[in-house]
Amino acid sequence: MSGKKDDSKLFIIAIKGKFFPVLIGIILCTLVTGLWTALENQEDANRIKTVKTEAQKIVEIINIDLNNRIKSLQRIIKRWEIRGGTPRNEFISDTEAYIAHDPGYQALSWVDKSFHVRWIIPFIGNEAALNLNLAFEENRRIALEKAKNRKVPTLTSPIELVQGGKGFLVYFPIFVNGEFEGFLSAVFRTQEWLNYILHENLSPKEELDFRNLVLMDDQKIYSTMGWDNQKESPWAAVVETEIFGHRFLIRSHPTEPLISQSHSLLPELVFYAGILLSLLISLIVHLIQKANNAIKTTLASKIALENEITVRKKIEVSLKKERQRLTYILAGTNVGTWEWEVQTGATIINERWANIVGYTMEELAPVSINTWLKLLHPDDLKVSNELLEKHFNGKLDYYECESRMRHKDGHWVWVLDRGKTSIWSEERKPLFMAGTHTDISRQKHIEEKIRHLATHDALTDLPSLRLANDRLSMAITVSKRKQTLAAAMFVDLDGFKSINDTHGHDAGDALLQEVAKRLISCVRATDTVARIGGDEFLLIITDFESKDVARSIAEKTIKIVSQPVPFKRLQLTVGASVGIAVFPVDSDSADNLIKKADEAMYVSKNSGKNRYTFAKVQMG
Repeated sequence: MSGKKDDSKLFIIAIKGKFFPVLIGIILCTLVTGLWTALENQEDANRIKTVKTEAQKIVEIINIDLNNRIKSLQRIIKRWEIRGGTPRNEFISDTEAYIAHDPGYQALSWVDKSFHVRWIIPFIGNEAALNLNLAFEENRRIALEKAKNRKVPTLTSPIELVQGGKGFLVYFPIFVNGEFEGFLSAVFRTQEWLNYILHENLSPKEELDFRNLVLMDDQKIYSTMGWDNQKESPWAAVVETEIFGHRFLIRSHPTEPLISQSHSLLPELVFYAGILLSLLISLIVHLIQKANNAIKTTLASKIALENEITVRKKIEVSLKKERQRLTYILAGTNVGTWEWEVQTGATIINERWANIVGYTMEELAPVSINTWLKLLHPDDLKVSNELLEKHFNGKLDYYECESRMRHKDGHWVWVLDRGKTSIWSEERKPLFMAGTHTDISRQKHIEEKIRHLATHDALTDLPSLRLANDRLSMAITVSKRKQTLAAAMFVDLDGFKSINDTHGHDAGDALLQEVAKRLISCVRATDTVARIGGDEFLLIITDFESKDVARSIAEKTIKIVSQPVPFKRLQLTVGASVGIAVFPVDSDSADNLIKKADEAMYVSKNSGKNRYTFAKVQMG
């Protein structure tokens, strides 16, 4: 009975020994497959992130444009309420200017107290809407009643326009001395409106790389050409937002060019190289087993020792070759590599690591952990140390940090630093860690450019109204602390519409760009010049002691703006009507300062133009 048990044990040992290399191969291939899957998933995640960023950008473009248009149209309402009415010819002139400058409107109209359309611009193409009772349809009637009762601009849900096509309406209630006078109605044709603002704000490459769908209150109001013919994409992104009480949903799909550009060969390279390496290691294990068995059965202890040394040398050569192959693979991925003995500081890097920061290996020698510390941006050192500490404490499986490193030429290079500790002491102290450096400077530059476009005017590169509002709030905070003054200076160009109508938009754009440069020259480095409308600018004057400073800047502004602007063979001339509101004299909030500066500007316009007016001071 005992002899049979011994034979069974010997058989099990033999089976285990025979299939051990196969088991190693299966395990390694499984790990390689897992790594390949992770890289593929990471590529998908990056692609989805890119698409979502595009959808978020479209949301921002829609939100900014709609807010800017509503604020611009509110100035017509403000003039109507201040004057107690508006002549029909002036209404036509103003609305034609708005429609010409901001494409996307189907019409701008005046609606009387009984909800009938009395004036409509342009008339051609909108004849069916003249004298139309807007209360005939529930969606319109609800929005009209809401705008009248709340005394604020109100959007309708998407509707079928009387003129044909899909759109929505914005109603601006008009009250003169507290009495309801009717509405200013802005009719948006959504496909044309969104086509225009997206074309103006998206690059040609973005228009090629993405297909977009826009829903308002769950109704389709816009889609990119070719949307209906495309298949559902696994990388689609959806972004929702609420604008003026209505739900906007943007769905973006990547196109084939973007999918092709964002595909990397890294997962395939890792997979095939990993499988090859796994098979080779399995073969090496098999050879080791075979050599050990031969040593045990045929050679004496001395010969066995010599053979073992020989086998080890062969293994070292094989491992050296494999290390060289891995070096070639890493070179193909264009990433830098590093190996760090944590307790001693000894560090090994490859040539690409040095090239990312503009050096050769020889120029950085001798290399240690201090080499990295000297090149790292001081502001990023704390973050990197915190992430390393979390990794060493077991809170993070991997160390991953985006940081800046100083290039040999003096500029900063953005690097994605990744790594993991692979060897620990018995006391659970990190001994050996390895990882990679990837140059992500181009990606960071693109992200910064997107952020800049979201807060600056595309034509003049001046700050937008939203950014200007933030800076005015900051200026008020500083003035409160230092007990000084701050001012909002509203500048409206006199005669700009005539130049646009006579000489075309190219002339108007050239004039606006030159005026922007001149306005910057009028203020101090701490001040801000923003473009907030077609021919409207906002100057934020910070931290001054006397109104004389604001007065001097206003006089300089009027003088320099009125100087001719050469354009081709023409001399273009405009004036400037300026309104000034001062903190804390006129208001202690940014919104009220801008509103009072706007009102003061209209006083300047109505008093002969090309002059300035303080909100609470006699005209200059």
